[in-house]
Amino acid sequence: SSPFFKIRYPEAVFTSLLRAVALKNVNNDAAFSYAKDIIRELLLENMETADFKLQESRKPDMRIQKAIQYLSQNYARDISILDIAAAVNLHEVQFRRLFRTYTGISPHTCLQRVRLQHAAEMLVNSFASLATIIRESGFHSESYFCLVFRKTYGIAPQAYRKNYRDL
Repeated sequence: SSPFFKIRYPEAVFTSLLRAVALKNVNNDAAFSYAKDIIRELLLENMETADFKLQESRKPDMRIQKAIQYLSQNYARDISILDIAAAVNLHEVQFRRLFRTYTGISPHTCLQRVRLQHAAEMLVNSFASLATIIRESGFHSESYFCLVFRKTYGIAPQAYRKNYRDL
């Protein structure tokens, strides 16, 4: 239990941290990047539930929280930043600026991370084919997915599945 914010699914966080430790033996930089992503996801989750404020002087913008919720619910669909901005009644440029101000990342980066996190969970927790996982995670190209996955996790999706299925 943290005095700073509440973790909704501590078991999932613990499992993810175990994966980061296991990944450290394979690729130290990838493990560090993965651990950073876990922390960032925790912060985004707490911002979404309004349990955590990124800036003391500013009240969290409900539109950005609504955008994160929209993004989390629709990541598998073919959505654009314009779609997300429209869902929260903001002009695209204003939305991008506000989103980055409150989260520290771009809406595109957030969407990509949500999709990658879903794909990583499916790789470990299901026997679905890679093509199915790619499609259900909102990606359209296997080569692009593999490139982004390797860049983020430091390991190919198939190797990730093999290494972390038993954790």
